[in-house]
Amino acid sequence: MGGRAPGNPNGNAYLLSFIGRRTRDPYNVDCQGDPYFELVLDRLVSARYLGPMGIWHREALEAQRRVVTVARRHGGRWGELEEQAIELCYRRGAH
Repeated sequence: MGGRAPGNPNGNAYLLSFIGRRTRDPYNVDCQGDPYFELVLDRLVSARYLGPMGIWHREALEAQRRVVTVARRHGGRWGELEEQAIELCYRRGAH
């Protein structure tokens, strides 16, 4: 983004201001039950490079992934994704 090469293996951080919206249903649910939505960007207002991300962010996410706390709490497509996450996470032994 912004014509900048990756600063490190952990990625780069940007502060974005935009006008847009998110999808109604998530495209994925992780082992903690957190939904991941797609964002539709209608207009980019500003973008500012903040610098390389620290290693702590990746380590914190990896530690968090070890505990399975997802449960079926929604109906429709969102609930189906929660069911898939339950099956996948327990099958992988991420608990």
